[in-house]
Amino acid sequence: MTGPRISRSRSTEIEVNGRQMLSFAGCNYLGLAHEPRVLAAATIGMEQFGLSMSASRETSGNTVLHESLEAALAQTTSAESVLVVPDGYTANLAAAQTLRALGVRYAVIDERAHRSLRDAATAAGMNVTTYPTTDVG
Repeated sequence: MTGPRISRSRSTEIEVNGRQMLSFAGCNYLGLAHEPRVLAAATIGMEQFGLSMSASRETSGNTVLHESLEAALAQTTSAESVLVVPDGYTANLAAAQTLRALGVRYAVIDERAHRSLRDAATAAGMNVTTYPTTDVG
C-alpha cells in the first residue's frame, strides 16, 4: 500500500509520524466518524446486530435500524424516501440506475473523476463519454 502510515484519526484530523494534520482525503467530510452521538448509535447497533449482517441488504434483509434511519433522513430532508448505502461506489451505482430509469441515456464524465462514476454509468446501460479535466469548452 502507498500513502502515509496513519497512527490515529480524530474527526478530520490524522496523525502521521507524530504530526497532527488535516485530512482532505476520504469520505468523512462532515467529521461524523467521531461524533459522539454517531458513535453511541453505532455501539447500540453493534450490540443488537454485531459488526455486520454478513451480507447485503438484498441478501440478508433490512434491519429495523436501516428502516428507521431512512425514515428519519427522509423526514429531515423532506424527501419522499431515502436509501442508505454503505459507500460512495454503491451510491454512484444507485444514482446511475435511478437516472437511467428516468430516461437519461448519456453520461459525460471528467476523465479524472472517480472510476466508480464510469462503472456505474456503464452498468446502468448509459453511453459514457469522458472529457479532459481542463477542457470545459
